[in-house]
Amino acid sequence: MLKWTYRCLSVLALVGFLPMSLWAHLAHESIKVKDAWVRAVPPNSSNSAAYLVLENHAMKADRLISVKSPIANVVELHNVVKKGEAMAMEPVAHIEVDAHGSTTLKPGGFHIMLIDLKRVPKAGEEVELMLTFQNAGEQKIMAPVKKGGMSGHKHMAHDHPKKENGPMQMKKDGHKMKDHGDHQMN
Repeated sequence: MLKWTYRCLSVLALVGFLPMSLWAHLAHESIKVKDAWVRAVPPNSSNSAAYLVLENHAMKADRLISVKSPIANVVELHNVVKKGEAMAMEPVAHIEVDAHGSTTLKPGGFHIMLIDLKRVPKAGEEVELMLTFQNAGEQKIMAPVKKGGMSGHKHMAHDHPKKENGPMQMKKDGHKMKDHGDHQMN
């Protein structure tokens, strides 16, 4: 039924019966964001992370290509990968969402890094996230801040820009940091 509806709307849009603003709204509705949340972190943390489920109701695959948030100076898409004996977080250019499929961003997998926090997110409040998709465009969501620990990440390697009495500095040798604000070290 959904395929038929999109086909009819496509034909109507092509012949000019459907205003472009409505067509843009329908493209935006092809991606549904569910179960979004941001990790509450200790007051001295400079980083946190956001997690969610992306459901693609469109007939073709889409990609989450960027995220912005007023709570962080830098926002990156990341994945956790095995490197030798350790797990490491690495930035990724995009996160795929298959046609009529879903992708889960969760601790230990794909996630959204909130780096160089402007303020520390506290449990019970909400954080604005502006997600940008290759096909579906931008989608603003509000994600509740929740407490959440993650065991098994004591040996996670990860580098991020660090503030040292001035602007952020990025190491040129990659992402390798011992402690990270998006995970509680158990």
